Amino acid sequence: MAMVKPASTTRNPASAQSSLETLALIDHSSELTLNIATPVGKKFRCHTTFIGIHSNTYILTELPSSSGGNTQTFFQPGFWCNVKAISHRGEGAFIYFRSQLLHVLTKPIPMAVMSIPEGVKLTPLRKEARYQIKLPGFIQFDNSKVECEIRDLSKSGCCFSTALLAKKLYEGDYAIILLKLGAQEIRVEGKICNIQRNTPHRIDHGFELTDKGKASIRPLLEHLDINGTKIILDQASEATPESNHE
Repeated sequence: MAMVKPASTTRNPASAQSSLETLALIDHSSELTLNIATPVGKKFRCHTTFIGIHSNTYILTELPSSSGGNTQTFFQPGFWCNVKAISHRGEGAFIYFRSQLLHVLTKPIPMAVMSIPEGVKLTPLRKEARYQIKLPGFIQFDNSKVECEIRDLSKSGCCFSTALLAKKLYEGDYAIILLKLGAQEIRVEGKICNIQRNTPHRIDHGFELTDKGKASIRPLLEHLDINGTKIILDQASEATPESNHE
């Protein structure tokens, strides 16, 4: 099957370069949300995995697994889709753009080829600075306790990761993060606000703290220190997971 030519044949080089620079903020293997519309107005929403950019000309993604033949029906060359991605670099951002499906492969590797967008919209993921950090802990929910790692932290939220095969959380779930600060146990209450698979081995979760969670996180923030370019805990108050877990 011949590849569909992008609808715009008079691409602005400056806008294309700007789009490429923004798309570079999307990590390989991270999740994309696609909203595909057919020429007759039918719509399909799905999640897939970002592979990367090829030769600064095409976006490559995996084909999502879907029951009912939706992938075959909606992943057609020429169809347009609105794409959302999440970048956790720096302060983090939601990335939105519109792209055209140019080619769809099913063998030997299921893959979609999409156009580079003319423009990309960025909106801040967070309203305040977050500190990059690595703290082991546990996330407690639904009578379960799962190992996690705090990857960044602020006074009102954090990002934590769990193993790919760990029990799943969902957006809107309320949970408690358990940490140890010296001999003190810290219980941080909050709600899952977004979920992103950024690598093949882990799932990242955006965690918005409740008022009680904001109060309980303050002692931990007070013990953060700068070691070169990294944020660490004071040696005397290093956080470790609880020793007893399920």
